[in-house]
Amino acid sequence: MGQPQPYYSAADIAPVLKVSVRAVQIRAEKENWTHVNRKVRGGLTKAFLFALLPKPVQTAIQLQEGQVQANETLPSPVCSGASPEALQIQTTAANRLLIVQTVLGHMGRGALQTNAIEVVAKQTGKSTASILRWVNKIKGLPENDWMYALAPKVKAQVPAREEKKKPEDLKGWQRKTMEARLAILQEWNQRASVMGANNAAHALIEEAQCNALPEHLKDLVAIANARGGSDGKRTLSRNTLYRWKKDAQSGLVALAPKEMTPSNLPAWAGLFMECYRKMSKPSVPEALETMADQAPPGFLIPSREQAYRFLQKVSVRDRNKGRMSPQQLRSIRGYIIRDDSDLMPTDIYVCDGHSFKARVAHPVHGGAFHPEVCAIIDVVSRAVVGWSAGLAESA
Repeated sequence: MGQPQPYYSAADIAPVLKVSVRAVQIRAEKENWTHVNRKVRGGLTKAFLFALLPKPVQTAIQLQEGQVQANETLPSPVCSGASPEALQIQTTAANRLLIVQTVLGHMGRGALQTNAIEVVAKQTGKSTASILRWVNKIKGLPENDWMYALAPKVKAQVPAREEKKKPEDLKGWQRKTMEARLAILQEWNQRASVMGANNAAHALIEEAQCNALPEHLKDLVAIANARGGSDGKRTLSRNTLYRWKKDAQSGLVALAPKEMTPSNLPAWAGLFMECYRKMSKPSVPEALETMADQAPPGFLIPSREQAYRFLQKVSVRDRNKGRMSPQQLRSIRGYIIRDDSDLMPTDIYVCDGHSFKARVAHPVHGGAFHPEVCAIIDVVSRAVVGWSAGLAESA
């Protein structure tokens, strides 16, 4: 026996249940039956998805159409359960089945498969490759198995891959802790080259406990431990030193303590930020649309208001990472004042280029243009010790 139709209108269901069309419409609205709007002569009508109709209604339809006998049980659905994931899988499978049946209907009237798929693709907005894949899936299968073959495979949600941090990505307290641990490790390595690693570690630990470390290391122990308390009781231990040494083998950034993430971070935050932090600078509504396309079945999609409130809690730099180039991100970082009091004149020179604030004749074609003027400046005295002019900054 054939597969039931994927959709039924209220007019189709009314004679099966022996009630009026209006009674079916009221019940459907009250029980929130899944439906789609289909074009009919004179406008649109609601078509109810068979796979998601209440089981008594499904049984009545199958009895009416001779799909099952009165003493038979209803076949199991594509995906059991009433969870949002199960309902979405059944809805997707039924929509694909309707598309495939439409293609087969065109082919039954003499159309080529390629032409039929192109026509249905224009009507439904689906790609021809997807429709062709669905048609190939049901080839050679009995009609009762078509819904199962067309059901989407549930993809497990893969957590976002953690980006490898760079030293400039660290916060101030993380960078200070990293530098303090690195200084202690360097002292340990210098001593280890003379007395061995174990003896050097033991000597460092004893000096830290007796407050006899070299002057440049005394204040760094508390910073390197990155722990609360100012009583000075936290010093060094053998396990701590060897742990730092192992971390340093993965890179200097591994010496920095990890920042604690808030426990109340919403589950959708990672996927939303992946869709939002792109160089195309999508708006929040556009990011939510992309998120809805990429999310697995049943994944909670936030509202616009929730997304806007979440972005307000994110720092400006984290919010724009991925939306701005590294050069642009540097413009929103904190201003750094560098001290040159220990430098002597001519120790460091800097070169900075600017477009000349006037138009001159181009030496090649004679047209007006702005040449590039570069000045070489001594950092300490701020004296301009030289300059150059070119057609462009890259010249």
